[in-house]
Amino acid sequence: DRLNDCSHYVLNLANGDFGYHPDIKKVVQKKRRRTATEVDENAENANQPDAFYDDEAVQNDNVSMREFYRYHCAIRDEPTGETHFLFPYGNIAQEYMLDQSVKVDQQLYEFIKKNYDTLCTTATEVRDYLQRELRKTDPNKTLGKVLRLTTSVVGSPAWYQQYFHDSMAMFQRIGRPTFMITTTSNPTWKEVKNSMMK
Repeated sequence: DRLNDCSHYVLNLANGDFGYHPDIKKVVQKKRRRTATEVDENAENANQPDAFYDDEAVQNDNVSMREFYRYHCAIRDEPTGETHFLFPYGNIAQEYMLDQSVKVDQQLYEFIKKNYDTLCTTATEVRDYLQRELRKTDPNKTLGKVLRLTTSVVGSPAWYQQYFHDSMAMFQRIGRPTFMITTTSNPTWKEVKNSMMK
């Protein structure tokens, strides 16, 4: 329901802003030419996690839940000098971010559950092993559906395993790092204050 957010977070969303609902249409803006520095920045950011799991790459007419909350939580330079709607609220802002993250994950898991037969496969050896172990504890129980999350589910064991293998392959190709550099910073430094939101 699109009223859940504004009824639960009355301080953050004091204007009664609607939450996510699946009928929000995308507004496509004309693309402007990118400058050379923007192209370089995009090339540097290509290895960020969102670049690999970006649901915006899929062309849909409606906004996804992930896109909606990413847009609302994005930090932008406001011409009016207003602060971000979450910054003044501390713990409430943290709860808001966690709730929205859980909503997005829940939507993903429900999609996987609904499309279980096409998305998830479990090897027969794994099912047989699980069935044997279950019968050892209780001979009358039978094994239900086994849901094995694939590498496309961010945060699943298969996803972590895939990234581990990718990083090990990079080490084999490039070699081990020669130096490990650590730095210590102070939140009162001028550079840190300039880069933080006010």
